[in-house]
Formats: sequence, C-alpha cells, structure tokens
Amino acid sequence: MSEYEKTYMQTYEDFWKELVETDGKLDLDKVARELSDYCVILNNVSEVYCHVTGSRISKPNTSAGAVIAEADDYSTKMMHEEVVEELNSIKQQACDLVDDKQALKQVEEFFDKQIEESRKYAF
Repeated sequence: MSEYEKTYMQTYEDFWKELVETDGKLDLDKVARELSDYCVILNNVSEVYCHVTGSRISKPNTSAGAVIAEADDYSTKMMHEEVVEELNSIKQQACDLVDDKQALKQVEEFFDKQIEESRKYAF
C-alpha cells in the first residue's frame, strides 16, 4: 500500500467512516448526503476564492496559504488604487481653488509626487 493510500484510507477511517457507514457497511443514502454537502462546499469555496483574490484563484483544493497571500496582494492593490483615485480627486479640488499659477504648479507637483509614490506600492 502506497503512502497516499495510507493517507486517504486513514482520512476515511478518522473522518468519513462514522458519517457514511451503518453497522459496518456503506450506507448509500449517507454517502449521497455527504457528497451533496461536499459539492455545495466546493462550489462556495470556489466562489469565495474568486472574490477575495480578484479571480486569480478559483480551485477549491488550493492551499490556504496561497489563497491568503493572493487575497492580501489583491486587497493591497485595490487599496492603493483607491488611494490614487482619492489623491487625484483631492488634487483636482485643490487646483480648482488655486488662482496663482505658481502655487497651482506646486499643488500639482505635490499631488503628482504623492500619486507616484502610492503607485510604487500597488504593484
């Protein structure tokens, strides 16, 4: 028996056996119910993975560490994009309020620098 066979058989013994057997025999109704529940979980996990990773991951058997890392990267990118958008909005508002051409140039340069700095962290 291979190591893989030992592992999945141990999983069966430790987890599934009590759920799908009646009097030491497989109970088809119990198996069908467990498989139905498992199908719901697989579909939901795929949907959640897609959502939290920006559609970068959808496979339910992806390791938790990979999903977490990708979700962190995606949320950081989204946050930085929002910061850039907000800085552009503030810059436009500030420029609308400034009449002096030299002061306007300084305001634009300041915000352009902030936007550029923020973009460095987004990717």
